[in-house]
Amino acid sequence: MAQRHKKFVGAGVVVFLLLLPLPQRADAGIRFEHSLQVMEEYDDNVRREEKGEIQDLLLRFLYRAEGGIRFDARQSLSFRLQVGGKKYLSLLDRQGLEGDALIGKGEGSWQRFLTDKVGLKADLSLQGRLIRDFAERSFENNGNLGLFFLLPQEFDLALSGGYLFFDYNDTTVERFHFVGDRYLLSLARPLGASFATGVAYAFQRRFFSFEAVTLREPEGEGFDTIVFDPLGESRRDLIHEVTLYLQYARRIVLRVGYTFQRDGSNSYRGDFVNHRIQVNFSKRIFAGFTFLALGKFQFKVYDDPAVVMRTIAIDGDTEEPTEVLQRFENQNENLSSLEVKLVHPVGKDLSLDLKYGFFFLLQEGENTYLRNIVGIGLRKRF
Repeated sequence: MAQRHKKFVGAGVVVFLLLLPLPQRADAGIRFEHSLQVMEEYDDNVRREEKGEIQDLLLRFLYRAEGGIRFDARQSLSFRLQVGGKKYLSLLDRQGLEGDALIGKGEGSWQRFLTDKVGLKADLSLQGRLIRDFAERSFENNGNLGLFFLLPQEFDLALSGGYLFFDYNDTTVERFHFVGDRYLLSLARPLGASFATGVAYAFQRRFFSFEAVTLREPEGEGFDTIVFDPLGESRRDLIHEVTLYLQYARRIVLRVGYTFQRDGSNSYRGDFVNHRIQVNFSKRIFAGFTFLALGKFQFKVYDDPAVVMRTIAIDGDTEEPTEVLQRFENQNENLSSLEVKLVHPVGKDLSLDLKYGFFFLLQEGENTYLRNIVGIGLRKRF
């Protein structure tokens, strides 16, 4: 099913591009630019473990291409392509959370004004990932079609609907995928010459290929045999998201956003509330350097308890393990990160990038892991 879906989407993209008229008017134009970045990084906790005993160097590369076609004053097409990868230099056991990887992503957007105030827009996104010598593979495909409106008082309103597809295949576990649909309503408005704000609501449904389960919770002191009871139906998730943002752009660029996400599911550990705060900052500083920072804070609260400890029960006669006993607690998550970068031109269309990243995962106030990444690289624009 996944292979047929990929072929269908690929053929649709080709037909869509062939049917588009080439720009012929005086106000038409074509834009294209691309770049290649190579970076050496040091990762002090490759496995993302609490002790963080495994460090390694890795080499990253990323090729970016983006451009667009302006057919006339009413119709335009834009695209973005990214192909990247990472290669660990000394890590021998690549079966952890991290491993050598190849990543490809393509995005396309077409829009056309139907009137001076109303337009039609279509978006398509394709993304693939290969990890650990192709032992782990994933493919993602999303598409949207909608209308946008230029309202009085400089308000911009957009409504869209689309589909979701995700397929995951690991040679060590069972393959799974989900399909779904997504609907979006957004409203944005500039606030003077420097500020802008917006709000958006999104609703999506996901239908998984595997069966939903429920957990038989322990009794007494909190210990019991773990039992997952099948529900006799596929897992289904319903996701609601509300996003708010405020942006300032003059001498600096600062954007602060907050997202509230509520997930509901018919399966164990599928019900949770997620709060996300994201801060983007950039400013040109001394000696030609540009400073960029990205901070993310995420706090996830689960409705269902989590399994946090295992105990093997030994049979007194055979001295063999007979049951796995586990303790249950509400194990909420705080996954946050801070990434900063300094960029400096060192020649024509060539820049030096210095990078530092700090990541941590806390569960119920316990430090699960910390991770630091330091990198240096070059970016060439063509």
